[in-house]
Amino acid sequence: MNINQDYTSRVFRISCVGFIVYGIFIRLFHFISNRSLYTDEAYLGYNLLARDFRDLAEPLDANQHAPLFFLWIEKLNMYLFGTSEYALRLFPLIIGILSIFLFYYLCKQLEFNQVTTLTGMVVFTTAFPLVYYSSETKQYIVELAATLCSYLLYYHFKSEKRFSALSFYALSGALLVWFSYTVIFVLVSISFVHLLIVTVQKKWSTFFVMGIVYAIWGISFLVNFAVIILPNSLKTNTIVDMWTTEFAPFPLHSINDVKWYGIMIFKLFHEPLNLNWTFLESWLLYPLLFSFLGLGFTIWGSLQYFRKDKEKLSLFMLPVLITLLASGVHKYPFTERFLVFLVPNFLILICCGVEQFYNKFFSYSRILVVAVIIWLVIPPVFTSVKDMIQEEQFGGWKRREVKKGIRYLSEHKKNDEFIFINGVAYSFQYYNKVYQLNWPYEMIWNGDDLNTQTTQKVMLEDIHTKSSGKRFWVIVAGDLNEGVGTNHKEQFLHFFKENFNQIQYYKAKGIYVGQFSSK
Repeated sequence: MNINQDYTSRVFRISCVGFIVYGIFIRLFHFISNRSLYTDEAYLGYNLLARDFRDLAEPLDANQHAPLFFLWIEKLNMYLFGTSEYALRLFPLIIGILSIFLFYYLCKQLEFNQVTTLTGMVVFTTAFPLVYYSSETKQYIVELAATLCSYLLYYHFKSEKRFSALSFYALSGALLVWFSYTVIFVLVSISFVHLLIVTVQKKWSTFFVMGIVYAIWGISFLVNFAVIILPNSLKTNTIVDMWTTEFAPFPLHSINDVKWYGIMIFKLFHEPLNLNWTFLESWLLYPLLFSFLGLGFTIWGSLQYFRKDKEKLSLFMLPVLITLLASGVHKYPFTERFLVFLVPNFLILICCGVEQFYNKFFSYSRILVVAVIIWLVIPPVFTSVKDMIQEEQFGGWKRREVKKGIRYLSEHKKNDEFIFINGVAYSFQYYNKVYQLNWPYEMIWNGDDLNTQTTQKVMLEDIHTKSSGKRFWVIVAGDLNEGVGTNHKEQFLHFFKENFNQIQYYKAKGIYVGQFSSK
């Protein structure tokens, strides 16, 4: 190895270790900051509080859906460490940190060069969704880890013939489907591609042995589907009702259906990939914020794999196509957090494109190559730094400072004063129980229908009865833009301001607490 190669390798190792440490640090930073539970976290936390291990296999309340083994580990942590946010978020944190190393090993398994590996690691360690879901009590980061584990298992065991190794391979895949609903898209792709390859190669003994392994995966999923998924997540149409606009139009019927795919690509590079320049939306037209570099590298990487390595193209593209198909039949939304598990797939294609760009242009202009790669990774790196400096804004519209609102109530509320909360202030219910406050409250769900006189009359009668004509408090969770009727949260608050006297109030990010009396 010459001096330049040795120096380059040393810089790569230092940079790679540096971003791994940085990725771990920012995940720990946001975990330790201990923000209030988001609504969906509170929904899930309340289910965990109210149920034992066996009951968690039954349909969850508040339209919550999560893999059984994920729920069991969350419940175990609650038994061991209590009911704090730290206990609820511990498992996602551990998995989020572990995923950094899993992605690194996958890059090494795919034999990317040092520059390409570093590029992938920079994005993976700093991308906002991967950082955020490493400290949220939801299963999305676990699903991403399941994707990474699936590919690493495949590359490690695909040529194995030992019974012990094949048994481990079979049991590992069978176990993953109980931690992740989405991993089946990846496992089906791996099974199909592998069996197709050995069929073409006429390796019939391998086909038979691997067929048994993949059948075990399938049986495990079918049991999980019959016992957990079908009775719970697919029993109602709540997913369809809540995510109507996020299902892929198929077949195409209009120009709006075509536009959906264009918008979807833009949203994909915003979340979960975090490669769009959306932090400049105040200065640039929205289309200019799109990561054209990211899309270009994705296409270039896909074409390279198509020409040189159709196995890899199939392994990483087939899960995307299966997910799109599931979305087309209205079984799985193709948007935002539901696509976190596919981040490794897209990053691998982007990395392949970056490697082709590096091989083609590095000998001509090193400055150009370095500048383009830096341009690609600026958005996630910038976002990660900004989110530490402005930690109180971390989470965006999901940030709801319910605990600050409760502290204000503790200082100003009298024991006999009733509380009314809107439908997304579910975190209050969780804290009211965990902190043993036992404050009397009522959740009002019909904030979307406050324009009708009938609804308003019923609400006014209910409020007067519950508050006994005394002063009462209102908690509104969600972003409020001081508009009238802009969204159901503002309609909810406007109803109280119009019909009662506001005496005092407190506002923080995503939360409003106000005291009212009769006019």
